[in-house]
Amino acid sequence: SEPLLTPARLVEAIDTTGAGDAFVGALAVALNEGKPMPAAITWATNAAALCVQRTGATPSMPYRTEIDSAS
Repeated sequence: SEPLLTPARLVEAIDTTGAGDAFVGALAVALNEGKPMPAAITWATNAAALCVQRTGATPSMPYRTEIDSAS
């Protein structure tokens, strides 16, 4: 299959702790719900972008409503 390139959102990162976890968790949710890969990656990228704008690993995880609003 062809590589899929998705640009990251430009945000001011405060703490990158947990960004990978936010991305992978959101990607798993999106794919499990049947979203096509491009849409799933975009949704997961939004989750990671929200995460890095907060401090700490657990407290920085965004709620689904926040990810949906950012999409």
